[in-house]
Amino acid sequence: MAQPNLMLDRGHDLIIMGREAVEAAEALLVDAGANVRSRVAVDRKIVDRVFVREQRAAHGLAWLATYVEAVRQLVAYADRMYRADRLGEIDLVTQDVFIDVVRKLEEQQWMLRAQLAGRA
Repeated sequence: MAQPNLMLDRGHDLIIMGREAVEAAEALLVDAGANVRSRVAVDRKIVDRVFVREQRAAHGLAWLATYVEAVRQLVAYADRMYRADRLGEIDLVTQDVFIDVVRKLEEQQWMLRAQLAGRA
């Protein structure tokens, strides 16, 4: 009887967890984007002086967008390696990076919310 490939099983779990995290992070990004746009735009056009006044919120949105893209790319990489049956021990470093990125999103959520609310 063939032994199951534990690295591939772990990889599959990583991909499922990653997709769920991407969905949650993208939803937060959509909400944050709408929040910032509502604060810096008039008639759907960005007003420079308002944007400058709301730069903390804009910074929080940029930070969030960067982390969301990092999670997307990590999950896409792991998925490509898994589908090609090339997910090896070194690729599971992706899991550590992914967990670190998601942890930072969770830890910094309060700061992001404060920046979007204009209190940081």
